[in-house]
Amino acid sequence: MDMTRLLGEGSMLFVPPCAQALRTVKSRMSAAIPHISSSHLTEALASAAGFRTNASLRASLWELGKDPATCPALEFHDRKFLDRLRQFGYEDAGEWPGFSRFAEQEWVSSMYNSDRAMCARNLLTAAIVSGLTQRLFGLGPGDNFWAGADIDRLSGRSKNGTYFHVWMPGGIPALAWVDDNGMGELTIKVACWPKGDRIRSSGGFESGEATAVGWLEREKGAWIMNDHRGGIDLTVRRAVQRRIAQAISPTVGFQDKGTFIM
Repeated sequence: MDMTRLLGEGSMLFVPPCAQALRTVKSRMSAAIPHISSSHLTEALASAAGFRTNASLRASLWELGKDPATCPALEFHDRKFLDRLRQFGYEDAGEWPGFSRFAEQEWVSSMYNSDRAMCARNLLTAAIVSGLTQRLFGLGPGDNFWAGADIDRLSGRSKNGTYFHVWMPGGIPALAWVDDNGMGELTIKVACWPKGDRIRSSGGFESGEATAVGWLEREKGAWIMNDHRGGIDLTVRRAVQRRIAQAISPTVGFQDKGTFIM
């Protein structure tokens, strides 16, 4: 593919500022454009994220103990990526479709075929990936690591949930709440431009300009519960719907759709 065709196309692929997320993106890209060497791809990805070198990117990554709000999400841009590849002598990007299209092909299920559906998908996915990155929970049925996550014997639910930071691109502020419903299922509630800490109680415009409430299955597999029987409860202002619909986060170890278990 002619590299000049992609210049100027904005990318909305983003990830939390952590090494695992970068490895996920690089691994899929290596398969898509295998003629680019691993070291060159690493440096080009750093450039795509706005850094001069991979070393400077690594130095900026979030680590346990840091305030996650001080480390912005990493956003990848085609122009910077392709310019860096040219510096390494690559004039042809092969079958590289651009970050945005690549993200859709690799990580977005076909059921998300409208801006509203994509908005719901992207909010839940970003929240789950952010919680995994901060090691608040894992993808196993008992993998609850936040303070107060002990399971109540009578209800089968976690005694307490917790708030956590959600990484979003473009400086979009986001806050989420997680608790365990029992049977390894997590309730995830996320709000962009949140209104205080109301997202714990419910979604809706009283909690933020864009909110999503959904469930993460972890006992029979790992997926966001979303099918024709039920799924993600979304409330979003029309003015921000398109912006969030374009902000695609990869899934990391889980699927973005699956059976809605009653």
